[in-house]
Amino acid sequence: MIHYNIYFEPYDWEVELYVILENCHLDDIIKSLEGSSESEIQRAFLNITTRINSGFTKTIGRKSIIVINKPLTLKEFINVYNHEKNHLEMHICEEFNINPYSEEAAILSGNLAKCLFSSLIDELFVYYTDRKFI
Repeated sequence: MIHYNIYFEPYDWEVELYVILENCHLDDIIKSLEGSSESEIQRAFLNITTRINSGFTKTIGRKSIIVINKPLTLKEFINVYNHEKNHLEMHICEEFNINPYSEEAAILSGNLAKCLFSSLIDELFVYYTDRKFI
């Protein structure tokens, strides 16, 4: 499992990012969801334990938890990553009253992608190359 705490400075936003590739520290993820309703925690638990090529995003205040769950290929990782990043973008747009069709939202999207992905790229490349799952 890959785990990063990322600070997205332009919007004073914390992101806790989990990418479950093989082994999962489920307790750590569930602990990070403290403050969520019991039904949200149950839904996260089921997602993590029963689904692949999936993910979820939970935002509380200006902190988001993103989980990308067992993407079998790099293509699936990119699909789930973009899906969950989009949820995060919409949460930020809503918090700051940003029109999601605006240039500001497009710049936010690019900067967020760079911020999140720059932490992951080396580990993902090694993981998928070693397994020839690209």
